Amino acid sequence: MIRRTLAGIAALGAGLLLAAAPARAADQEITFQVPVKVEKLHPEVTAISIGCRVTPVGSFGRADVNIANGAYTGTVAVKVKVTQGESATAQGYRCELFLYPPQGSGG
Repeated sequence: MIRRTLAGIAALGAGLLLAAAPARAADQEITFQVPVKVEKLHPEVTAISIGCRVTPVGSFGRADVNIANGAYTGTVAVKVKVTQGESATAQGYRCELFLYPPQGSGG
């Protein structure tokens, strides 16, 4: 009986120690609100893509927007996921605009 009680107390103590351990740092998501205004684009351009990279860690995200009549004006939300370690070493960001024809890789 005493052994069972001691074993129960030891298990409870180990459980409390595990519960008190710090949780693993969670990944984060950064949302860039990128203002975009394009007009008078070639009629074959059917979509644009905004890509944002956190530097120097290299985390990348992009958002695609279909366009009509060769123009688009608005704010595009680009989400980039970074780890806790990456966010601690991040120094800046860079966002770029890409134009896409109906077929092909864009440019």
